[in-house]
Amino acid sequence: MIAQILQSQNRAISLWIIVALLVGLWGWIQLGSAESVDAVATAHMDTVLHQVQRLQTLRARTQLVGHGRRPDGDLITRVQKALAQAGLPLSACSGVQPHANQVVGSTGMRVQTVQVTLHSLRPDELGNWMSAWSARDQPWSISQLQLAHAPGAPTAGAGSTSLDSNRFDVSILLSAPYVEESP
Repeated sequence: MIAQILQSQNRAISLWIIVALLVGLWGWIQLGSAESVDAVATAHMDTVLHQVQRLQTLRARTQLVGHGRRPDGDLITRVQKALAQAGLPLSACSGVQPHANQVVGSTGMRVQTVQVTLHSLRPDELGNWMSAWSARDQPWSISQLQLAHAPGAPTAGAGSTSLDSNRFDVSILLSAPYVEESP
């Protein structure tokens, strides 16, 4: 009888030891999972902080004000240079359309705006173009950007086209402030 009691106590102790080991193992696995989630969250936070810093830098940058004639003389050349630096074909730019000048208050400053259309760009290509565009000192800054999915290859239906979800037609409004000098 005493042997049976001791044997049942040993079983209970063994069972508790097995349960404690399983709980410890489960906790160890959860700790490893939490560490990997923490590493991913930390990397994401670092990325967001870098982007916020870049945004603050861009917002703090002042736009150059030109003096003299309207600053649209070399715009097409600038667009083409940015396309070449981004590794894009010159045919990606389908049009440059000037808009009417705007007068800013009584300061004598005017703003020239021009719409540039780039076709069938992937987001990384657009980013490369924008990086090439903003790399040098120039009077032109991007004041508006509109994206529309670029039509893809024709589908089986006659006259219909599919949309390429990773290619965009981009309409970019460029602006350049200037002060016209009196002759």
